[in-house]
Amino acid sequence: MTCLANRNRNPGIELYRILLMFGITLLHVAGLSQSGYDWLANLLHPCVTAFAFVSGWFGCRFRFRKLAKLYGTAIFCAVVMTTILMRSDYVAVQFGSTWSAQFFRMVKNYWFLHAYAVMMMFAPLVNSVVDRPFTVESKREVFWSLLPVVVLSFGWSFAATFRCTESWMPRSSGFGAYTGLTLIGTYAVARYCRWSGCLSKIPLGYSLVVFAICCALATFKLGRYNSPVALVVAALTFKWATSLRFQTPGLVRAIALLSPSMFSVYLLQVNDFMFPFITDCSLRLARSIPSFCTVGLLTVAVFVVCILVDCMRRLGVWGVRRMFGL
Repeated sequence: MTCLANRNRNPGIELYRILLMFGITLLHVAGLSQSGYDWLANLLHPCVTAFAFVSGWFGCRFRFRKLAKLYGTAIFCAVVMTTILMRSDYVAVQFGSTWSAQFFRMVKNYWFLHAYAVMMMFAPLVNSVVDRPFTVESKREVFWSLLPVVVLSFGWSFAATFRCTESWMPRSSGFGAYTGLTLIGTYAVARYCRWSGCLSKIPLGYSLVVFAICCALATFKLGRYNSPVALVVAALTFKWATSLRFQTPGLVRAIALLSPSMFSVYLLQVNDFMFPFITDCSLRLARSIPSFCTVGLLTVAVFVVCILVDCMRRLGVWGVRRMFGL
C-alpha cells in the first residue's frame, strides 16, 4: 500500500502519529490500572480513529508487499511476547496450552491489524470514487456516494454497540468498534476531507468549541472508535497537526527515528502478557505513589520498552537487507 499523496515524512505528521500511539498506550494503562481513570481511557479512544485518519488523508494503493510487511511485523511481536509469556511465571498460562496455540491466539487478537488490512483492501474502491476533478457537480456526487459508507460505519455500527439500541438493531455481522468497517468509514471521510478541502474552511474558534464538546462527550463513553465523536476529534486534531513545522534538525531526526516503530508499539502491548502485567504493576505502584504518577510512569515505561524492542527488529531487518543486497 503506497501513498497517493506523498507525505515526504512531514515531521509534524510523524510527531502526530507518535503522540497518537502514546495516547493509545495511555488509554490501555489508564483502563487497566483500576485507579479510577476510566474517564481518561474513554477520552483517548479517538486516538485509534485518528491513526486510521492519517492513512485516509494521504490515500493508499493496495499492495500485497505492504500487507506482508504488516503481518511480518505482527509475527515478530507475537513471537517475542509469546516466548516471554510461556517462560514467565508471572502470568498464568492455561493448562495444556502450547506455544503455538498461544502464538496464534495472540495474532488473532490483533484486531486493529486485521481491521487495517480490511481497510487496505477496500481503499481502491474509495479511491476510485474520490479521484476525480473537483467541481460542484462532482462534490455532490462524491458526497452522496460515500455517505452510505459513513452512515454504516458511524451510525448503524455505532448504535449496535449500545445496550439501549442494540436490542432493536438488525443483526448483521461485522458491526461494532473493533471491525474493519470502522476503519473503512474513517478512510472514506479522510479522503473526502482532503479532496474537498473542507477542513481548511473551518474557523479556529469554531473548531476549538466543537473539539471541547466532543472531548466532554467522549468521557461518557461516546468516543468509541466507531462513533461520530471520535471521527470529529480525529479530523480536527489532524487539521492542527498539518500546521506543525520544525526547524531543529535534531528533533526532526528523533521524530524520523521513532515514527516507524509506532505500529509495533501497539502490537507489543496488546497481548495476554502485557495487559495483566500492566494491571499488576499499577496495583503495586499505587501502594507507594499517587495513582496519577503510577499511570504516567507505567505509560512512559511501556512506550519506551516497546520502542526498544522494535528497534531490535528494525536492526535485524536492516542487517538482512544489507547482507543479501535487498
